[in-house]
Amino acid sequence: MAIYEDLYSEPTPVQHQHITGGRLKQIHTQKGAAPMAVPLAKKQKIDPNTSWSFFHPGRVDARFAPDDFRKRVKALDDKLEVAWHPVHERWCVWVKNPHVTHWMCPGWQLLFPVKHSDGTYCPLDERVLAEIINRSPRKHGHKIRVRSLVLVSGGTTNVTFQSGAGGTALTGAIPLVANTGFSSGIDDEGHFETASATLLNVNVSGAGVSVFGWLTYYEVPASA
Repeated sequence: MAIYEDLYSEPTPVQHQHITGGRLKQIHTQKGAAPMAVPLAKKQKIDPNTSWSFFHPGRVDARFAPDDFRKRVKALDDKLEVAWHPVHERWCVWVKNPHVTHWMCPGWQLLFPVKHSDGTYCPLDERVLAEIINRSPRKHGHKIRVRSLVLVSGGTTNVTFQSGAGGTALTGAIPLVANTGFSSGIDDEGHFETASATLLNVNVSGAGVSVFGWLTYYEVPASA
């Protein structure tokens, strides 16, 4: 039995997304005053071990769930796996995804860490199995939730993101001229999302105008 189809989103661990802005070289406190230097902040180093995506099932030191529970998970879908995160001390549910090529968890996509809503430890029981089924795209259909995007236009146009071709507008019309663009920044909750089982459409006005860029997204259950 297989309840998880191939997932095409490649999530990048949140802890390793760095947002950088422009440099503030100097400011003036008042008219005629000397400029005041503002030192640039140093980028904080982050330990990859703290990322939920670091201890994936493909590691040689991976610790798997007890055999009886693991068999019940595999009965739902053989691509599923449950592995222990030794830093957070929580179980994590994973699914094989060959489209994930990030160095931290190549070939594996994290579905969710097993924990209560307040973050406390949750044992492996029927609640975990129910959550696996509840998150299955095959059971509910899925929505595309956009986490970040960058877009550059090759000409004068208005760009609108839609749920479905010619469907519901997810954004207002974004006016762009040639060789200009924008970056949305990162929103872990998602900037916008499509309806269930609906493609994400980028509507571009003007004949012959091309746009370029990229986006990151998650596939989430229709009930999410």
